[in-house]
Amino acid sequence: MALIVCSLRRIDDLIVARAPSHLITLLSPAEMIDEHAAMGAGRHLRLGINDINEPMEGLVAPDEQTVRSMLDFGAGCTPASPC
Repeated sequence: MALIVCSLRRIDDLIVARAPSHLITLLSPAEMIDEHAAMGAGRHLRLGINDINEPMEGLVAPDEQTVRSMLDFGAGCTPASPC
């Protein structure tokens, strides 16, 4: 498994060049993108959070559930469906 980090601006190029099996998008809820067409069903986890480290009115802080969602998503990787 490889973890690749890129900007939203480069995501299409990255998908063409690296053909990842899974995709996690971390964006503010207001800027969230649709599920990427190149990803199969259940292979694109989209988490709407803001880049803050403590709660702030009107913003979404990452929390334990955010981390749990990412771990659960990764746990779905198997030899038949590698990440």
